[in-house]
Amino acid sequence: MKRKHSYRTFGNERKVQISRTDIDFQYLKTMPAFFPFTVEKSVRYGHFAFQEEYSFYALLIMLEDGELLYQCNGKTILLKPGMVLFIPSGATYSFSTTSSAFYQKNVVEFGGKEIVSVCNLLEINHFSAFTPDDSLSYLRAVEALREIMGKKDAALPKILSHAFELLVMFSIQSREAQTKSSLWERAKYLLGSDLEKKLLLPDAAKSLKISLSSLNRLFQTNLGEPPLKYRNICRLNAAKDLLRHSNLSIKEIAEKVGFCNQFYFSSEFQRYIGESPSNYRRHFVKDLANE
Repeated sequence: MKRKHSYRTFGNERKVQISRTDIDFQYLKTMPAFFPFTVEKSVRYGHFAFQEEYSFYALLIMLEDGELLYQCNGKTILLKPGMVLFIPSGATYSFSTTSSAFYQKNVVEFGGKEIVSVCNLLEINHFSAFTPDDSLSYLRAVEALREIMGKKDAALPKILSHAFELLVMFSIQSREAQTKSSLWERAKYLLGSDLEKKLLLPDAAKSLKISLSSLNRLFQTNLGEPPLKYRNICRLNAAKDLLRHSNLSIKEIAEKVGFCNQFYFSSEFQRYIGESPSNYRRHFVKDLANE
Protein backbone atom coordinates (compact mmCIF):
# COMPACT_ATOMS: atom_id res chain seq x y z
CA MET A 1 0.00 0.00 0.00
CA LYS A 2 1.35 3.39 -0.97
CA ARG A 3 2.01 5.65 1.99
CA LYS A 4 0.27 9.02 2.11
CA HIS A 5 2.29 12.21 1.93
CA SER A 6 1.38 15.27 4.00
CA TYR A 7 3.06 18.11 5.85
CA ARG A 8 2.24 20.68 8.51
CA THR A 9 3.81 23.92 9.68
CA PHE A 10 3.58 25.68 13.03
CA GLY A 11 4.55 29.21 14.03
CA ASN A 12 5.82 32.20 12.10
CA GLU A 13 5.71 31.66 8.33
CA ARG A 14 6.06 35.29 7.30
CA LYS A 15 9.56 36.27 8.37
CA VAL A 16 11.30 34.03 5.90
CA GLN A 17 13.47 34.54 2.83
CA ILE A 18 13.56 31.57 0.47
CA SER A 19 15.59 31.29 -2.70
CA ARG A 20 15.14 28.09 -4.69
CA THR A 21 16.27 26.71 -8.01
CA ASP A 22 14.21 23.83 -9.40
CA ILE A 23 15.30 21.45 -12.10
CA ASP A 24 13.86 22.31 -15.50
CA PHE A 25 10.73 20.21 -15.86
CA GLN A 26 11.58 19.41 -19.47
CA TYR A 27 14.15 16.99 -18.06
CA LEU A 28 11.51 15.19 -16.05
CA LYS A 29 9.46 14.22 -19.10
CA THR A 30 11.75 11.23 -19.50
CA MET A 31 11.62 10.54 -15.72
CA PRO A 32 15.33 10.02 -14.98
CA ALA A 33 16.03 7.39 -12.33
CA PHE A 34 17.83 9.92 -10.18
CA PHE A 35 17.80 13.72 -10.24
CA PRO A 36 18.19 16.80 -8.00
CA PHE A 37 14.70 18.28 -7.71
CA THR A 38 15.57 21.59 -6.08
CA VAL A 39 18.29 23.58 -4.34
CA GLU A 40 16.90 25.88 -1.67
CA LYS A 41 18.42 28.50 0.60
CA SER A 42 16.21 29.74 3.43
CA VAL A 43 16.62 32.31 6.19
CA ARG A 44 13.90 32.43 8.85
CA TYR A 45 13.27 34.62 11.88
CA GLY A 46 10.89 33.64 14.66
CA HIS A 47 9.77 30.34 16.14
CA PHE A 48 8.83 27.78 13.52
CA ALA A 49 8.24 24.04 13.23
CA PHE A 50 7.71 21.74 10.25
CA GLN A 51 6.54 18.12 10.05
CA GLU A 52 6.40 15.95 6.94
CA GLU A 53 4.82 12.53 6.61
CA TYR A 54 6.56 10.35 4.02
CA SER A 55 8.93 12.66 2.15
CA PHE A 56 9.05 12.03 -1.60
CA TYR A 57 12.66 13.21 -1.67
CA ALA A 58 15.96 12.50 0.04
CA LEU A 59 17.26 15.69 1.63
CA LEU A 60 20.78 16.94 2.19
CA ILE A 61 20.76 19.90 4.58
CA MET A 62 23.59 22.17 5.66
CA LEU A 63 23.07 24.70 8.45
CA GLU A 64 24.95 27.96 8.10
CA ASP A 65 23.62 29.81 11.14
CA GLY A 66 21.26 29.34 14.10
CA GLU A 67 20.10 26.00 15.49
CA LEU A 68 17.51 23.43 14.41
CA LEU A 69 16.22 20.38 16.21
CA TYR A 70 15.52 17.52 13.76
CA GLN A 71 13.65 14.32 14.59
CA CYS A 72 13.30 11.24 12.42
CA ASN A 73 12.59 7.56 13.16
CA GLY A 74 12.79 8.13 16.90
CA LYS A 75 16.20 9.79 16.67
CA THR A 76 16.90 13.45 17.52
CA ILE A 77 19.74 15.56 16.17
CA LEU A 78 20.51 19.14 17.20
CA LEU A 79 21.86 20.72 14.05
CA LYS A 80 24.44 23.45 14.61
CA PRO A 81 26.27 25.76 12.17
CA GLY A 82 28.56 23.87 9.81
CA MET A 83 26.82 20.53 10.30
CA VAL A 84 25.44 18.50 7.38
CA LEU A 85 22.32 16.33 7.75
CA PHE A 86 20.85 13.62 5.52
CA ILE A 87 17.20 12.51 5.54
CA PRO A 88 16.36 9.45 3.38
CA SER A 89 13.51 9.32 0.89
CA GLY A 90 10.27 8.02 2.36
CA ALA A 91 11.07 9.22 5.88
CA THR A 92 8.71 10.96 8.27
CA TYR A 93 10.59 13.78 9.94
CA SER A 94 10.21 17.13 11.66
CA PHE A 95 12.32 20.11 12.60
CA SER A 96 11.85 23.10 14.87
CA THR A 97 13.73 26.21 15.90
CA THR A 98 15.30 26.42 19.33
CA SER A 99 15.57 29.38 21.70
CA SER A 100 17.53 31.28 19.05
CA ALA A 101 14.37 31.37 16.87
CA PHE A 102 16.51 31.88 13.78
CA TYR A 103 18.21 29.76 11.15
CA GLN A 104 19.90 29.91 7.78
CA LYS A 105 20.26 26.69 5.84
CA ASN A 106 20.80 25.14 2.42
CA VAL A 107 18.68 22.20 1.29
CA VAL A 108 19.09 19.92 -1.74
CA GLU A 109 16.22 17.56 -2.56
CA PHE A 110 16.98 14.42 -4.56
CA GLY A 111 14.26 12.42 -6.31
CA GLY A 112 13.72 9.74 -8.93
CA LYS A 113 12.49 6.17 -8.90
CA GLU A 114 15.99 4.87 -8.10
CA ILE A 115 16.86 7.37 -5.35
CA VAL A 116 16.56 4.67 -2.68
CA SER A 117 18.86 2.35 -4.64
CA VAL A 118 21.39 5.14 -5.14
CA CYS A 119 21.42 5.94 -1.42
CA ASN A 120 21.69 2.25 -0.52
CA LEU A 121 24.67 1.97 -2.86
CA LEU A 122 26.36 4.90 -1.12
CA GLU A 123 25.38 3.59 2.33
CA ILE A 124 23.54 6.80 3.23
CA ASN A 125 20.10 5.25 3.59
CA HIS A 126 19.55 6.47 7.16
CA PHE A 127 19.00 9.67 9.14
CA SER A 128 22.46 10.97 10.05
CA ALA A 129 24.54 14.10 10.55
CA PHE A 130 28.14 15.12 11.09
CA THR A 131 30.41 18.18 11.06
CA PRO A 132 32.79 18.11 8.09
CA ASP A 133 36.36 19.32 8.45
CA ASP A 134 35.72 21.79 5.63
CA SER A 135 32.09 22.93 5.59
CA LEU A 136 32.89 25.43 2.85
CA SER A 137 33.39 22.53 0.44
CA TYR A 138 29.68 21.71 0.84
CA LEU A 139 28.64 25.29 0.25
CA ARG A 140 30.74 25.40 -2.90
CA ALA A 141 29.31 22.09 -4.13
CA VAL A 142 25.73 23.22 -3.43
CA GLU A 143 26.32 26.54 -5.18
CA ALA A 144 27.86 24.76 -8.17
CA LEU A 145 24.76 22.56 -8.43
CA ARG A 146 22.45 25.56 -8.04
CA GLU A 147 24.32 27.40 -10.79
CA ILE A 148 24.21 24.55 -13.30
CA MET A 149 20.54 23.84 -12.58
CA GLY A 150 19.74 27.51 -13.20
CA LYS A 151 21.09 27.42 -16.76
CA LYS A 152 18.42 26.75 -19.36
CA ASP A 153 20.85 25.10 -21.75
CA ALA A 154 22.55 22.95 -19.15
CA ALA A 155 23.01 19.33 -20.19
CA LEU A 156 21.22 16.84 -17.96
CA PRO A 157 24.31 14.57 -17.53
CA LYS A 158 26.22 17.53 -16.11
CA ILE A 159 23.42 18.30 -13.63
CA LEU A 160 23.26 14.67 -12.56
CA SER A 161 27.03 14.42 -12.13
CA HIS A 162 27.05 17.46 -9.82
CA ALA A 163 24.18 16.01 -7.79
CA PHE A 164 25.79 12.58 -7.51
CA GLU A 165 29.12 14.16 -6.53
CA LEU A 166 27.39 15.89 -3.62
CA LEU A 167 25.94 12.62 -2.33
CA VAL A 168 29.28 10.85 -2.75
CA MET A 169 30.97 13.63 -0.77
CA PHE A 170 28.52 13.12 2.08
CA SER A 171 28.93 9.34 1.94
CA ILE A 172 32.73 9.41 2.12
CA GLN A 173 33.09 12.14 4.72
CA SER A 174 30.32 10.87 7.00
CA ARG A 175 32.01 7.45 7.14
CA GLU A 176 35.34 9.14 7.88
CA ALA A 177 33.67 11.11 10.68
CA GLN A 178 32.22 7.90 12.14
CA THR A 179 35.67 6.29 12.05
CA LYS A 180 37.21 9.29 13.82
CA SER A 181 34.45 9.25 16.42
CA SER A 182 35.01 5.54 17.06
CA LEU A 183 38.77 6.10 17.34
CA TRP A 184 38.24 8.97 19.78
CA GLU A 185 35.97 6.88 22.01
CA ARG A 186 38.51 4.03 22.04
CA ALA A 187 41.35 6.45 22.80
CA LYS A 188 39.46 8.02 25.71
CA TYR A 189 38.67 4.58 27.12
CA LEU A 190 42.28 3.42 26.82
CA LEU A 191 43.72 6.53 28.50
CA GLY A 192 41.01 6.62 31.13
CA SER A 193 41.19 2.98 32.28
CA ASP A 194 43.65 0.83 34.27
CA LEU A 195 44.74 4.00 36.05
CA GLU A 196 46.95 2.18 38.55
CA LYS A 197 49.18 0.94 35.71
CA LYS A 198 51.91 2.88 33.97
CA LEU A 199 50.93 3.64 30.38
CA LEU A 200 53.51 4.60 27.77
CA LEU A 201 52.11 6.73 24.95
CA PRO A 202 53.94 4.81 22.19
CA ASP A 203 52.28 1.62 23.48
CA ALA A 204 48.87 3.36 23.55
CA ALA A 205 49.33 4.59 19.97
CA LYS A 206 50.35 1.11 18.86
CA SER A 207 47.26 -0.38 20.51
CA LEU A 208 45.06 2.12 18.64
CA LYS A 209 46.96 1.42 15.39
CA ILE A 210 47.90 5.07 14.91
CA SER A 211 51.14 7.06 15.16
CA LEU A 212 52.20 8.83 18.32
CA SER A 213 51.77 12.22 16.62
CA SER A 214 48.23 11.22 15.57
CA LEU A 215 47.42 10.27 19.18
CA ASN A 216 48.62 13.65 20.43
CA ARG A 217 46.73 15.44 17.68
CA LEU A 218 43.55 13.50 18.51
CA PHE A 219 43.51 14.79 22.10
CA GLN A 220 44.58 18.30 21.18
CA THR A 221 41.79 18.52 18.59
CA ASN A 222 39.03 17.15 20.83
CA LEU A 223 40.06 18.46 24.25
CA GLY A 224 42.76 21.05 23.66
CA GLU A 225 45.18 19.13 25.88
CA PRO A 226 47.74 16.30 25.52
CA PRO A 227 46.79 12.68 26.28
CA LEU A 228 48.88 12.40 29.45
CA LYS A 229 47.11 15.41 30.96
CA TYR A 230 43.77 13.74 30.21
CA ARG A 231 44.97 10.56 31.94
CA ASN A 232 46.16 12.60 34.92
CA ILE A 233 42.74 14.26 35.22
CA CYS A 234 41.06 10.85 35.06
CA ARG A 235 43.32 9.72 37.92
CA LEU A 236 42.43 12.74 40.03
CA ASN A 237 38.70 12.32 39.36
CA ALA A 238 38.98 8.67 40.42
CA ALA A 239 40.84 9.83 43.54
CA LYS A 240 37.97 12.21 44.37
CA ASP A 241 35.53 9.28 44.28
CA LEU A 242 37.76 7.19 46.55
CA LEU A 243 38.19 10.06 49.00
CA ARG A 244 34.43 10.43 49.20
CA HIS A 245 33.36 6.80 49.23
CA SER A 246 36.19 4.73 50.76
CA ASN A 247 38.20 4.50 53.96
CA LEU A 248 41.48 4.07 52.14
CA SER A 249 44.38 6.20 53.31
CA ILE A 250 45.77 9.01 51.16
CA LYS A 251 48.82 6.84 50.40
CA GLU A 252 46.64 3.88 49.36
CA ILE A 253 44.49 6.09 47.13
CA ALA A 254 47.60 7.57 45.49
CA GLU A 255 48.83 4.06 44.65
CA LYS A 256 45.40 2.89 43.48
CA VAL A 257 45.08 5.68 40.91
CA GLY A 258 48.65 5.32 39.62
CA PHE A 259 50.72 8.02 41.32
CA CYS A 260 54.30 7.05 42.16
CA ASN A 261 54.10 8.48 45.69
CA GLN A 262 51.73 10.22 48.08
CA PHE A 263 53.54 13.57 47.97
CA TYR A 264 53.35 13.95 44.20
CA PHE A 265 49.68 12.90 44.33
CA SER A 266 48.91 15.52 47.00
CA SER A 267 50.71 18.21 45.00
CA GLU A 268 48.81 17.39 41.80
CA PHE A 269 45.49 17.15 43.68
CA GLN A 270 46.07 20.56 45.27
CA ARG A 271 46.90 22.08 41.89
CA TYR A 272 43.90 20.57 40.06
CA ILE A 273 41.20 20.61 42.80
CA GLY A 274 42.38 23.62 44.77
CA GLU A 275 42.76 21.89 48.14
CA SER A 276 44.65 18.97 49.64
CA PRO A 277 43.19 15.44 49.52
CA SER A 278 42.68 15.39 53.32
CA ASN A 279 40.82 18.72 53.27
CA TYR A 280 38.70 17.55 50.35
CA ARG A 281 37.69 14.42 52.27
CA ARG A 282 37.05 16.43 55.45
CA HIS A 283 34.79 18.91 53.66
CA PHE A 284 32.83 16.13 51.98
CA VAL A 285 32.22 14.34 55.30
CA LYS A 286 31.16 17.62 56.90
CA ASP A 287 28.74 18.47 54.07
CA LEU A 288 27.32 14.96 54.25
CA ALA A 289 26.71 15.29 58.00
CA ASN A 290 24.89 18.61 57.53
CA GLU A 291 22.44 17.23 54.98
